[in-house]
Amino acid sequence: MVSKSPESSQFSKWVMMVSHASRTASEDGLGVDAPPTEPVHYSDAHLMGIVSDTSITGTSGLCSSRIHPNVLYVHNDRGDNSHVYALNGMTGQLMASIKVTGASNYDWEDIACGPCGGGQEGHCIYIGDIGDHSGSGARDIIYKIREPAVLPSSPRHDVKVRVDGELHFTWNPPGLDADTLMVDPQGVLYVITKAPNGHGQVGAIPPHSWTDSDTPVHFTNTLTLPITTSDPGPLGGDISKDGRKILIKTSNQILYWYVPIGVSYLDVLSKNPVAVPYEHQIRGQAVGWDQNGQGYYTLAEGWRQGLYYYGQI
Repeated sequence: MVSKSPESSQFSKWVMMVSHASRTASEDGLGVDAPPTEPVHYSDAHLMGIVSDTSITGTSGLCSSRIHPNVLYVHNDRGDNSHVYALNGMTGQLMASIKVTGASNYDWEDIACGPCGGGQEGHCIYIGDIGDHSGSGARDIIYKIREPAVLPSSPRHDVKVRVDGELHFTWNPPGLDADTLMVDPQGVLYVITKAPNGHGQVGAIPPHSWTDSDTPVHFTNTLTLPITTSDPGPLGGDISKDGRKILIKTSNQILYWYVPIGVSYLDVLSKNPVAVPYEHQIRGQAVGWDQNGQGYYTLAEGWRQGLYYYGQI
């Protein structure tokens, strides 16, 4: 069930909740209190708005700003000219276009927001050029850019942000396709391959890898996700800002893992997940937590797609 009416009291309640939650996270710089050990419950989909800007036609990744309340960063799949777009999470309207200089979009498949890692302070955006370009082979590159402290007043004026780091990695065996990139609060990156049955391989990249980014990271010991899908997957994922929750998206589901204190992410991902609400969208790939992990967003590839929000209840 989808709530689509902005005039409805239920919709207004969720709009107020999203706005308040994002302000709180921005003001105190922290996530929400640790969630319970049992999975929390989330609402059915609420349509926040239609992403109608003609620049955004193939969204395959989404993450929430760590600086700006109610701002979501998205990007197009392969073929775009190396842009990240800032959306208003309350309406889906384009707020800013970020031109990433020093990078090319061969097959950008996911994006993650988190700490800069590698001994650096501040907030960064990680861009996964990890897809295989429809069978042409993957480049297996992760670009790191610093999140802009200020966004322009007009979406028609690009903010130019130069790549702050470029990291290469390889799979064993090489040549695997991937659609999912996540980052935890310690700056560890997780890349997950796309497999015909959903049994993707999870590789972890420690933050110190950025200090010697000229040397590729070789994934030798990976985890196989304990999920089964009818279509290739997974297609995207995200870790909440506080690090306590994981979402991974398949073609027909969104899967949730809770992360207890002291348990590694790979150990958590080795357990069976719980399915949470999802309004099915054709070519739906992007999923991301809100700024403080109290709800999540989804957005599909294509022009004029609906931006959906699922709030904690």
